[in-house]
Amino acid sequence: MGSIHRILPVAFLGLGLSACDRSEYLSPEVVLETEKGHVSCQLYTTDRLYWDEATGYPETMTKSEADAYCKAAGRERKDAAEAQAATQA
Repeated sequence: MGSIHRILPVAFLGLGLSACDRSEYLSPEVVLETEKGHVSCQLYTTDRLYWDEATGYPETMTKSEADAYCKAAGRERKDAAEAQAATQA
């Protein structure tokens, strides 16, 4: 009986996350130039940095390496937006 109480919340969480439509948070695709080649990134709104990911990258790079470049680009975009908002306030 105890194991069902542990599995049920995880199942509901998975169902909830799979129902999330990311398309409303999309930003235009970005292509970054790195020392290993071009990385295509799908960035989301600045409050969804954890979703930023690589959609294309060179064979000499791992997916996690490419994702790190994209997440860094998302953070730079967020920092720039916050700086701009601060100067307008």
